[in-house]
Amino acid sequence: MTLPSQNSGQDVGAPGASLLWQDGALTGKLVVGNWKMNGLAQDAKLLVQALLAKGAKTAEDGQLGHHGQGQILNGVRMAICPPFTLLSQVRDWLAGGAIALGAQDCHAEPAGAFTGNISAAMLADAGCQLCILGHSERRQAGETSVQIAAKLAAAHHNRLLPILCIGETLAQRQAGETLAVLADQLTNSLPFTLTGGNPPLVIAYEPVWAIGTGLTATLDQIAEVHQFLRQQTVGLGHVPLLYGGSVKASNAAEIMALGDVDGVLVGGASLNAEEFWQIALAAKVALAGGGLSTAAA
Repeated sequence: MTLPSQNSGQDVGAPGASLLWQDGALTGKLVVGNWKMNGLAQDAKLLVQALLAKGAKTAEDGQLGHHGQGQILNGVRMAICPPFTLLSQVRDWLAGGAIALGAQDCHAEPAGAFTGNISAAMLADAGCQLCILGHSERRQAGETSVQIAAKLAAAHHNRLLPILCIGETLAQRQAGETLAVLADQLTNSLPFTLTGGNPPLVIAYEPVWAIGTGLTATLDQIAEVHQFLRQQTVGLGHVPLLYGGSVKASNAAEIMALGDVDGVLVGGASLNAEEFWQIALAAKVALAGGGLSTAAA
């Protein structure tokens, strides 16, 4: 699938979403680590080296893709999203490996007087292939779905695969508003309609009340939401659906074995190499057990 270049019309030269997005779809399982505001260079380097060592030890021959954007395990892709300050260093440490580099946010504009912000073009130039957008921690700080839609368009213009986060608060769930809230966030956070073809897009369902709290949605709750999102996005082709919210090695396999869960967005557990690797192994186990939705089969 051909993606548009950045707003200036110049090709940033980054591998971009096209290498993660094969034949119009992202297949298999996707495990993404969101480091949030954590990590200094020394500890980050040790973490990346540990992950690469595990991948080098267990990856099957022929599974590593072009520029390293292949499968670290058979059918499993991994990505990490460090803070902006570490992107260039992590890019260099990941060179030749099978782990993709992502960012945690971007600005909608390509350049300008936006002190403290980072454009999608800058992220692509730093070697990013994907970008988390609309995380609840940013929505709760005042970011609107309209602003997120503009950021998502900028990500596409710069060949970044966007991971759109949506999720309800505990009060909204208790009021029975979960699906209505998610439908509103989904519709208004996209710069295109839900019948807009097959754009590179990943959606992460992260219930706000489960992020960083140690609480995890029940399997029935996760299955209900992911089935709803699958129905909502049917006009976009197969959109990979991730679950996020206190994901760890002990619950990852059962979550990813659900029919419409195509992977996970991992917070705190991604800061521990062994824990994060065990989640990747859980993805492989879930995939072998037929956990992919029928839309991806």
